[in-house]
Amino acid sequence: LASADQATNLEDARRLGELFSSLSNCPRPVIAQVHGAAIGGGVGLVAASDFVVAAEGTKFGFTEVRLGIVPGVISPFALRRLGPALCRRLFLTGEIFDARQALEHGLVDYCVPEAELEATTASVVKKLRVGGPQAQAAAKRLLDDVDNVTVDGAVALTPEHIARQRSSDEAREGFAAFLEKRAARWVEPEE
Repeated sequence: LASADQATNLEDARRLGELFSSLSNCPRPVIAQVHGAAIGGGVGLVAASDFVVAAEGTKFGFTEVRLGIVPGVISPFALRRLGPALCRRLFLTGEIFDARQALEHGLVDYCVPEAELEATTASVVKKLRVGGPQAQAAAKRLLDDVDNVTVDGAVALTPEHIARQRSSDEAREGFAAFLEKRAARWVEPEE
């Protein structure tokens, strides 16, 4: 795209932004399982995910400045995961960092030996399967709504979230399952 005009680049960047936004806004939890390298747009996919399981030795980097460009469309997702000060350092230096550092930075949730990648991802999925799917989607919307809102603003809008979810069929089933000491209908029996 370096030889394309600005309008073509703008359209391409918008499509790419929509991809990252779709991933981030997916109502179901999104898990990234990463090994090898996640550089540039690849690290954007990581940042847009809800959970990240990375193999030790995986390399990460916002290396766009090395190419004379910026990590534009991935920046909102990176900022949400890493914060502005760390993004400033990583965006401006283009430095490569490993999975252990990514874990320390908050980009990665689990850093495991590559041989444990599948099992760790499966354990995350297992933990997620006990939650109500509608409640998980509502929790993701709640987090997006209260992000960048003042505390008073969040206090004003969060009651709507909980009232809406508490009055749902899924919540009624969840409360009944709890009181009857059984698994909710959405929980798959263990094999």
